[in-house]
Amino acid sequence: MRQAARGSALLPSSLFLATEDGVWEAMTIAAAPGVRDASPDERGAAPGVRSAAPWSSGAALAAHQHRAARAPSVCLRPSGRAVQLTAVLGALLLGCGDDSHTPGNNNNLNDNGNQAQACGNGAVEAGEECDDGLDNNDLAPDACRTNCRLARCGDMVVDTGEECDSGFQNGVSPNPCKSDCTVTTCGDGYLGGSEVCDDGENQGQGDCRADCLQDLTLCGNGVIDPGEACDTAGQNSDTAPNTCRTNCQAPSCGDGVTDTGEDCDSGAENGVSPSPCLADCTLTVCGDGYLGGDEACDSGAENGVSPNTCKSDCTVTTCGDGYLGGGEACDAGAQNGVSPNPCKSDCTVNSCGDGYVGGSEACDTGAQNGASPSPCLADCTLTVCGDGYLGGGEACDTGAQNGVSPSPCLADCTLTVCGDGYLGGGEACDAGAQNGVSPNPCK
Repeated sequence: MRQAARGSALLPSSLFLATEDGVWEAMTIAAAPGVRDASPDERGAAPGVRSAAPWSSGAALAAHQHRAARAPSVCLRPSGRAVQLTAVLGALLLGCGDDSHTPGNNNNLNDNGNQAQACGNGAVEAGEECDDGLDNNDLAPDACRTNCRLARCGDMVVDTGEECDSGFQNGVSPNPCKSDCTVTTCGDGYLGGSEVCDDGENQGQGDCRADCLQDLTLCGNGVIDPGEACDTAGQNSDTAPNTCRTNCQAPSCGDGVTDTGEDCDSGAENGVSPSPCLADCTLTVCGDGYLGGDEACDSGAENGVSPNTCKSDCTVTTCGDGYLGGGEACDAGAQNGVSPNPCKSDCTVNSCGDGYVGGSEACDTGAQNGASPSPCLADCTLTVCGDGYLGGGEACDTGAQNGVSPSPCLADCTLTVCGDGYLGGGEACDAGAQNGVSPNPCK
């Protein structure tokens, strides 16, 4: 049953339940805080109604009615075998809303201006920080609480900006939630959660292990204390294989001692090139991609795959080793720089004009290519008689004019001479062997 509406509903301080056997049973309504409930002698019963005690007089009844009317709300609870709730009206009907002192009022003088101040009415009143009415909640994050206070650290609800909230346990060691609703962390000086110790700013520098899980002062007492894996007292050792270490931890890869099952152990240097010991305490091998030991390089599966500079034996390629890698353009091994191999001794490919005859070149005189009398043309081909280029052993070369009189150059790129029977150059005649033989006109 809903609460009576303040200022308008009519509710008695006692209601009557009609039971199945037809007998009326009185039920007294609990008064609001600050209102004294009627005493037994102030209660009365209507005819045929069972009650703990009847009202002794009309005055007592009126007093009872007046006190009930001052209660801002009531809570009705059925009892027994009640099947129907019936309010006894008449003299018990009381108006809850009249504060006046004028004739005709209902004598319900509650002196609150019909505005009962109470947390949960949806209005933020004096002494309240918030009031969302029915939305007040003690479980929902960031909600206005049912005591009309704002959500805050310590209310046992993790609100925005909080990491945790254990209520009154906040900041009480070993609770992991600190008084400011943040979760404890190793090194903050607060001992909480699974921590065994916490030295605050000096964490890891004193008697507390860096992870706050072991009190180092207890190691060596022969008892396995929290955070310890072993403790053999005087037998603890940092040099003997397979023994409990002096920090009361079991022997393990990375402790600098080669224990059973390990190939090596360089401690903090494990897996740090060029240490030959890998992070898992196995030795590096060429091709594992880790540079260690006497390896010059290691590209893993790419070793020996051109143009990778690392060869299959984990050595770096060099010009002349016959392996093409790195910045090499070619590598013919021992044949580098041996003409006509196109790969020069510096592992670069020859080109016309570099002075090295290689590949398809017929000649290469470098800067002299195409400069007469060099026999090598600009395209690294050899000059030939009739190409118009004077080179090699040629005396002349007028190209297509060779041997065509009056060109002084014969077809074989030699110069004409008087008596050779070829009229060329400044000759006026040339009868060969007949020159000067009368009656030949050519002297």
